Amino acid sequence: NVSFEFNSESGVLTISGSGKMFEYLAPYNKQNISPFLRNSSIKSVVFEGDITRISEYLFMECRELTQVVLPPGLKIIEDYAFAGCAKLEKINFPEGLSYIGSNAFAGCSIKSVDLSNGIRFIGFQAFYGCASLKKAKIGEGVYQIKASAFSKCSELESVSLPLSVEVIGDNAFGECAKLREINFPKNLKSIGNHAFYYCISLEEAQLPEGLLCIEGSAFRGCKKLGSIQVPKSVGCLGADALPLDGDCDK
Repeated sequence: NVSFEFNSESGVLTISGSGKMFEYLAPYNKQNISPFLRNSSIKSVVFEGDITRISEYLFMECRELTQVVLPPGLKIIEDYAFAGCAKLEKINFPEGLSYIGSNAFAGCSIKSVDLSNGIRFIGFQAFYGCASLKKAKIGEGVYQIKASAFSKCSELESVSLPLSVEVIGDNAFGECAKLREINFPKNLKSIGNHAFYYCISLEEAQLPEGLLCIEGSAFRGCKKLGSIQVPKSVGCLGADALPLDGDCDK
C-alpha cells in the first residue's frame, strides 16, 4: 500500500500510500532492514496520502535529513523511527497523532514540540538528547511522562503538562540545564528518581496536594530552587529527593 519516489538532485523522498507501513527490524538484523537506514542522501521527507503508522527504525541515523512533512492522518510513530537524525529541525506533529515510540526522535535537532492534540503515549527516551529543543507542549490524555523522555535536552526552557499526567518518570527531565518553567498538574501522583536531576535553572516547583511520592534525587542539583513545599499527602520521600544545602544558590 506504500510507494517511494526519490529525487536524487534535491534529496527529497516522497512516500505515498495508505494504512500501516511495512515493519522493519533493528539494524543488527540481516533481513527486513529499512531501505533508508543511515542514508546520507535524504535531505527531506514528504508523506502523502493516508499513511497511519511510521515503522520502527525507518529513518534512523539519516544524518543529512533536515525536514519531514508528516501526513494528516498519522496515528503512530514507532520506536527509533527518526533516532539519530542529527540535523532534523523541522517536523509537523499532526492532530490525531496518538503514539510516539521509544527513542523515536532521540538526538534530533527539533526546536519545538507541540503535542497538544490527540497524543496519548510518549515513549522511553522519545526526545532524549534533543539539544536544540526549547519548548514542549503536551496535550490532554497523556497519563505518564516516560523515563528519560526529555532527558539531556540542554536548551529546553519551558514545558507545559496536561492535567491528565499522574506520573513523571525516572530522569524524565534530568539534566535539562536551562529548564526554568514547568507546571505540576493537580492530578500528579508520583515524581520519579532523578526526574529533575540537575535542572540547574529551575526556580520554582509548586507541587500539588495529592502528590504521593517523590523518589530519590528527584530535585537533586536544582540549585536555584531553594526550598520546596512538600504537600502533606506525600508519604514516600526518597533519598536526596530535594535539593541539598550545598546545591542551592538561594
